[in-house]
Amino acid sequence: MCRPVRDTSAAAAGFGLIEVVVTLAIVGVLASIALPSLMQQIRKTRRADAVAAVLRVQQAQERHRATQPTYAASLDADGLNMPTASPSGHYLMSSAAASGAESSAYVVRAQAQGPQAQDLTCRHMVVNVTGGQLTYSSGAEADAGNTGAANRACWGQP
Repeated sequence: MCRPVRDTSAAAAGFGLIEVVVTLAIVGVLASIALPSLMQQIRKTRRADAVAAVLRVQQAQERHRATQPTYAASLDADGLNMPTASPSGHYLMSSAAASGAESSAYVVRAQAQGPQAQDLTCRHMVVNVTGGQLTYSSGAEADAGNTGAANRACWGQP
C-alpha cells in the first residue's frame, strides 16, 4: 500500500504567525497615514452641501425682497419657509435680516453638525449681504474668523 507523501518543507507550510503580524503592522501604519487624509477629503467634499444650501437661501431672500420691502427675518414659516438643514443634512442653516423698514442686509449661516462638525477650519460658513455686497467668511467658531487662503479654501475659491 502506498502512503501519500507529505511535503514538510517551509514553502508548503503557509504563512507563519510572524509574517501575518508583520503584514498587519504594515497595513496598520498605512491606514494610520491614509485615514486622516481621506477624512479631510470627505469633509472638504461635504462643504459643497453648505455652499449649495447658502446659495439656495440667498436666492430665496432675493425672491422675497423682490416682492416685499425687506428681506425675510428667518427661514421658518413666517420668513422664507425653508428647511433649517442643508440638503444632505451636514449643516444647520439660519438666516437673519437687518432690522429696519428698508433693510438691505441679511446674513446666511451654515453650521456643521454631526460628523462634519469635525471640520475644524470650516465649521461655520457665513455670507453677509449688505447693500448688494457679498462677504464670505468661515471659521472654527461662530465669529467665522478665517482670513485669506483659509477662508477661500472653505468656500472652494482659488
